[in-house]
Amino acid sequence: MKTQATNKNEPRFTGEVVHLEDIGLTYDFSEDELAATLIFNKLVVHLWDDPGVFVIPRTVSLSIPVVHNDRNLRITQGISGFVSVDGPARAVLLVQAAGETTLVDLKEANDDGPEQENSYSFNEIIEGELRAGAAYHVTFFLLVERDVDHGETGGSLTIDSLDLEIKDPAEEG
Repeated sequence: MKTQATNKNEPRFTGEVVHLEDIGLTYDFSEDELAATLIFNKLVVHLWDDPGVFVIPRTVSLSIPVVHNDRNLRITQGISGFVSVDGPARAVLLVQAAGETTLVDLKEANDDGPEQENSYSFNEIIEGELRAGAAYHVTFFLLVERDVDHGETGGSLTIDSLDLEIKDPAEEG
């Protein structure tokens, strides 16, 4: 993501990500610190192995401090990943980020890439508003479940990446 250069007294990310869980995180910020890409290799929930388990939830939160944030800012968030479900199993992704709670319709967010039966990549764009003085904060709620009478089915839900871009409403005109 390439964005226009910014004055160092303008709102921008600090270049660090705060998280408590091992989510296999690699990240990079644009030169002007208005955009970031976070890549996860351990942000996954799966339900395949144990036929006696019918639901697997996972909650992960992270924050990115923002400096010189003296006004509300628009933020574009792109979440991508992969979902695979078997039979009547279901995957659910709920995202709380930048003042917005979004239940991601994983079928609707299908990125139209290669798809096998009930297995596909997804990409969801969420626009949000970062309050003046606030850090960027996101919480992902991942869940895979199956019916009690279908213990042989399963599924997995993976978040691969999160792309962020700060936009100043004053500059958007």
